[in-house]
Amino acid sequence: MNNPTLFDYMVGVTTLQAKTLCHKADPDTSRQAAQKIIKKLTEKQKSALRAIRAYCQNHADFTPKEVAGGINRLYFDIQRRKNELAGKGFIALTGSPERGGCEVWKLL
Repeated sequence: MNNPTLFDYMVGVTTLQAKTLCHKADPDTSRQAAQKIIKKLTEKQKSALRAIRAYCQNHADFTPKEVAGGINRLYFDIQRRKNELAGKGFIALTGSPERGGCEVWKLL
């Protein structure tokens, strides 16, 4: 009999972060809880996402510099949170060439 190990991540969980929160042998309720907790955002993530959504109402894609519009604090908040938001499935890289020295992202 094969016993699951700590690193036997479950199949059917969509995000990498959710996969690390539960294992193959865990019940469905654990998988559902992992999916739910991954979507929760911190206050800084919410703030960055609000700014991105507002900018994307008039633009197809964005860079952190474009969203910030010259406000340094906002730029650094977005720059620091973009990978977290991507990991949670809210934004993704477009694959377009860099603009103004920044990667180009899109809202999902």
